[in-house]
Amino acid sequence: MGDIKIELNEAGIRELLKSEEMQSILNEHADNALGRLGNGYEKETRIGSRRAKVMILATSARTFYKHMETNEVLKSLRGI
Repeated sequence: MGDIKIELNEAGIRELLKSEEMQSILNEHADNALGRLGNGYEKETRIGSRRAKVMILATSARTFYKHMETNEVLKSLRGI
């Protein structure tokens, strides 16, 4: 077999990672996780220098400490 060389288009990949489609996918996953978590969490969407980001944040000290003890945000994402 011959050698195969693959060159990635870094600008194209960066554009894809920041695209509306990627933001939509991330928001869908975050909404599903928020549905499993219940009250006390919210999502925040940002466009970074390299990619789109969605964060799930605790809105109170109670939910923050509950997450720290049980890691429930990560567990809510397992259904992905």
